[in-house]
Amino acid sequence: MVAKHTIVIPTLANRPKELDRAITSLLTQHGNDAVPLVVVNGNRYDPGLLQHLRERRDIRFHQIDEPSVSGARYAGRKQIDTPYFGFLDDDDEYLPDALLIKHRRFETQSDVDVVVGNGWRWVGGKKCLAWRDAATIADSPADALVTQNWLASCGALFKTAAVGPEYFKSDLQYLEWTYLAFHLALTRKLSFVPEPTFIVHDTPNSVSDSDAYIKAQPAVLRHILELEMPQLIRKRLQRKLSTTYHNLSEHYRSRGMMGCAWRCHLRSILGIHGLLRHGLFTRKLLAFPPGASHRRENRQS
Repeated sequence: MVAKHTIVIPTLANRPKELDRAITSLLTQHGNDAVPLVVVNGNRYDPGLLQHLRERRDIRFHQIDEPSVSGARYAGRKQIDTPYFGFLDDDDEYLPDALLIKHRRFETQSDVDVVVGNGWRWVGGKKCLAWRDAATIADSPADALVTQNWLASCGALFKTAAVGPEYFKSDLQYLEWTYLAFHLALTRKLSFVPEPTFIVHDTPNSVSDSDAYIKAQPAVLRHILELEMPQLIRKRLQRKLSTTYHNLSEHYRSRGMMGCAWRCHLRSILGIHGLLRHGLFTRKLLAFPPGASHRRENRQS
């Protein structure tokens, strides 16, 4: 059987159990013609696991020096030689019919560039759908993104001829899939399937809960706003940016980092919408106990 699908698995190669589960979920696809392309990045790998991956004949292997998951995805995309491709994080898994469900859309809708599948997320011991109402999302994918990212790292199957490596060449460390989703929604033809096709295993202390992730959100939104888009979506994103700066200001205020809190607050009230919605927050910043900002910010340094 000639393979039609290559699925890139970026990994540090230091979690053998989870990585094996991810690879197995691809090799056991119903009607399987998937080729797992495992891209090891960085030097934190388990030497025994690395050697095992090199010797496997049921996967493709690639390695880069840089410890970067985004870099691994980009390097993997440049290796694609099949008509379709996708991605799978090494701690997640595809459901058995994932490729059949997604590929069927390409067969019935020849003008589609990307098929986005739904999936399950394990959060706090509970399983929930990644998103609901495929029809609403499909009606205006970019508009739907303003309130919810519908693109999981393992959610999409891409047409190789339509989505080139340039889509995955990114310096973003956080929210790179949100940016990619906007880029695709504004430039490519998408189709959404409501059936679950993957399982994302969220872990404690995940990156989305980190301070760095929270602080990165305004920069990512500004990056998204550089894309060409309808004016209505741009206005909604600008309002979201204002709210994001407000939330970040509150984040800093709660930690006594008042210089950072003020800078974010001033950015949050740029424009009439921000001023009307967040202007009164100024009183909370002014009411902060004198001297506390210096004492607590010094402890952060």
